[in-house]
Amino acid sequence: MLSLKELIYSSRNMSLYFLAALVPMIISLVLNPFVALYMEKEDFAIVGYFASFNLLFVPLMNFSFMQYYSRQYFHLEEEQREHLLNTIQWSQLIFGTIMMLVIAIAFYLYHLSLEIPISFSPFAIISLASLFLGTFYSNYLIKLKFERKAWKYFQTALCYAMLHAIGIIILVFALRFKAYGYMCAALLTCFFMAAYCLTNSLGKFQIDKNQLRNMLLFCWPLILANLMEYFYSGLDRAFLVHLNDNKELGVYNIAVTIGAYVTFFYTAISQTFQPDLFEAVAKKDIKATSKLIVKIQLLNIVPIILFILFCPIFIEILTFGKYTDATPYARIIALKGIFAAIYYSLSNVIVAGGQSKVTLFNKIIGTIAVYFAMSYMVSEFAYIGAAWGQALSYVVMIIISLVFLIYKRKEIFS
Repeated sequence: MLSLKELIYSSRNMSLYFLAALVPMIISLVLNPFVALYMEKEDFAIVGYFASFNLLFVPLMNFSFMQYYSRQYFHLEEEQREHLLNTIQWSQLIFGTIMMLVIAIAFYLYHLSLEIPISFSPFAIISLASLFLGTFYSNYLIKLKFERKAWKYFQTALCYAMLHAIGIIILVFALRFKAYGYMCAALLTCFFMAAYCLTNSLGKFQIDKNQLRNMLLFCWPLILANLMEYFYSGLDRAFLVHLNDNKELGVYNIAVTIGAYVTFFYTAISQTFQPDLFEAVAKKDIKATSKLIVKIQLLNIVPIILFILFCPIFIEILTFGKYTDATPYARIIALKGIFAAIYYSLSNVIVAGGQSKVTLFNKIIGTIAVYFAMSYMVSEFAYIGAAWGQALSYVVMIIISLVFLIYKRKEIFS
């Protein structure tokens, strides 16, 4: 009887985590054709260009501290978890603000020196502020996920999606602010959600020096590794912007956005199984860990294959037929979802096993390979080359992760 209750509870949670990713995706899909009507190719070039730097800037503002929280969660008592979360969030509030200002100055100098043909202000400032505030929304979701509060998780994710949709409707559709309105909608959503999430998760001011030191020792390889994620998802735009064709860059960014919809399924699946994966590794259960990884990949690959098969129809619908020339790019980029899912599952096992430095080593090798491959592909094949560079960017790291886990399986699971 107890096992039946556990099965029902687990199925309910799985459904809610899946809906937490599915419902926002549906809202985005409904809005997407209208966004295509109200925004031009140049607007998509602006939005996509600044979004391409997200993975480079986020680790510098949140310091990847929540990965330490995930690693320690099942080893701490409730009071210790709260103490750790307070230290994490107060540190992010103080040091993250400083880093945001430093990044803004460095990013401005980068734009100035390379004469990027896209305006820096106000778009860069809006983008950086959104990323910083979004940290606390992400923190809260991780907290709820590990506490198995699936209903609260769903409500929070739905609230974020609704606020963002309202912002798009007002600023892009009604006021016709185009790229500026699109980015301001994200900023306002992150502001209100950060206020709500901090109100519900931030305790009294405390920064435990011992915890901060332990986090930095554990997280510095992850920070560097996460910084390198930029090379897998944003480097293509850094190369392509120098081709000085903002219209085609806009089409490519549309393809990246639509191709990324398939990752929502992996997000939903990983949100459902991530605590179980970390728990299985913590219990040294290699059989349960392997089953979870296989289950995640099988559930992830089906929607990606369907998207690739019916991509022309999806693009036609999602852009009201306005940007069907994005189809070839989107079809290729969608393949990335398969390889990225495999890598992230293996990477979670490595992090859960306390091997954070291995993640850094893996990323260094992979980043070097991706940089030279992307440089060659863009110079030789332009936009279609960039799409293939994105699709295959995680392959090298998958191989390295598999070799490491096979070699160190006894150390991690015994």
